[in-house]
Amino acid sequence: MTNRWLLPENLADILPTQALQVEELRRVILDLFQSFGYQLVIPPMLEYVESLLTAAGSDMSLQIFKLVDQLSGRTLGIRSDMTTQVARIDAHILNLQDISRLCYAGTTLQTRVVPGIFSREQLQLGLIATVHVKIFQVQPVSEESYRRNTTEKYPEDSKYAHQSSQLGLSCQNEYLMSFQIIDLLI
Repeated sequence: MTNRWLLPENLADILPTQALQVEELRRVILDLFQSFGYQLVIPPMLEYVESLLTAAGSDMSLQIFKLVDQLSGRTLGIRSDMTTQVARIDAHILNLQDISRLCYAGTTLQTRVVPGIFSREQLQLGLIATVHVKIFQVQPVSEESYRRNTTEKYPEDSKYAHQSSQLGLSCQNEYLMSFQIIDLLI
């Protein structure tokens, strides 16, 4: 006869004394993050697998528990890392045009034990800063075009137009640069 109360391998209950210590540590870390202007986000534990695997390597696919959504028939995954989720929130939901500072805390679950960690379930805390960057390209501008633009914008300076540099700036691409500053597993 098997024990019905047995937990799967490498998963454990966190009992009161240790649970209190973990929660106090989580709160101290989140308060510290917020004191530096980071805002807390809490992504869902379950998402479509494609979303969880965006910008992740093939190794990540092996770490995600997968199941079928009974409503849509699509494959869902239980997050094994929160970083991509927070990046998704930042880029596609908040979509800030400036610097964003986000912090996060939540439970993750891996199909296999991560080397150096003895449980497949961890509390992950971290923060991400994202900067919206525009990449400009310097392009030569004809003297006539430069003089015309300078005369229209600054008529009093038009006599100096021919002496100025004949270069123009044009925005080629816009990028979001995300920096994962801290990522802790407890």
